[in-house]
Amino acid sequence: PGAVAARGPGAGATHGPRAGATRRKGSPNGEHWAVMLRNIPNRCRRAEIAVYLDTHGFEGRYTDILVPSDRVTQRNRGYAFVNLRSHEDFLLAMERLPGTRFEGTFSTKTTKVSPATHQFIPDTLDEDHPLA
Repeated sequence: PGAVAARGPGAGATHGPRAGATRRKGSPNGEHWAVMLRNIPNRCRRAEIAVYLDTHGFEGRYTDILVPSDRVTQRNRGYAFVNLRSHEDFLLAMERLPGTRFEGTFSTKTTKVSPATHQFIPDTLDEDHPLA
């Protein structure tokens, strides 16, 4: 599947299969660090998801956004994965984000949030990130 990926706000997006990342189940110490955002508007791109996260208090609290997209329409599939900087940020996302909406869209969908079963770890992480 195609993907739109980024590392933090303002990072360049890449299209196509996810390159330069390792898929690992869970985290090294068994704590969750990644969430799956579901029920997001299909026209939202990585940049809008970054704005959504920043608006809800997560600026600087995530390291990566992965947005699977449909190869034909280039629209997202209604979900995205967000790697957070810490387990505490993960817990905050699980508390703050469910039931919220993407402002500035015509969608009436409310976001659902669940722990991601896999964490996508970019080959290049900030050196202060615990997974680096």
